[in-house]
Amino acid sequence: MHFHGEALPEPEIGWRLYEDGDFDEYVERYSDGFYELRKSIGEKPYAVKEKKCEEWRQQNLANRKNLYVFFKPGQDMTPSNLIGSALIRPDGWLDDLFVIPSLHGQGYGRKITQCMVNRCLERGLSPVSLDVVSTNTSAVQLYERLGFVVEQENTSGYGRIRK
Repeated sequence: MHFHGEALPEPEIGWRLYEDGDFDEYVERYSDGFYELRKSIGEKPYAVKEKKCEEWRQQNLANRKNLYVFFKPGQDMTPSNLIGSALIRPDGWLDDLFVIPSLHGQGYGRKITQCMVNRCLERGLSPVSLDVVSTNTSAVQLYERLGFVVEQENTSGYGRIRK
């Protein structure tokens, strides 16, 4: 699925690139953000913080120009206030996009996605793509409302979505 449109409205959300000092909070919040999804599809460990290691830290550092962390508008952009994150892959794929569970349903997934689409387009990456588990209906609906459409669905339950 392809969409060659203009940038989305720039959302009110605090963001910056990942820093090494974010690692401990990032791992905790990433783990919490994906726990229920991983559990629903049987992907163990459900709590990925169990796999916290130096290799993960080095991978994040290697991706620090492409890994974004997000904060509520007006909050200090310190690790303890991190509410979500997303990664831009070199080919324009968005990966590891999450919002902490306590903020689900408050529009932060939309804001993070809008911000990330705009960052991709600024880099000349088009179309913007992502994978989503088809049973994650709220995420699928969110992406569709932003203009993403399903390109294909595979047997693992991940739907290829492109904007």
